[in-house]
Amino acid sequence: MGRYCIIFHAGLHPHENKLFLSNNSKEFGRREVTEILRDAGVQYFNKTQNFFGWLQSQAN
Repeated sequence: MGRYCIIFHAGLHPHENKLFLSNNSKEFGRREVTEILRDAGVQYFNKTQNFFGWLQSQAN
């Protein structure tokens, strides 16, 4: 259910960076879900350290 709210919200903001951090890989880590998130422009992170790595790369 949560992924549908994320997709809906992402659609309301098509020109903004969209990031989603959740350790709930049981629901959000499935390939079909990550593909849906990606297609909606949402970058999914399942670990905080991966998010911080991405964030740091954006500052350079």
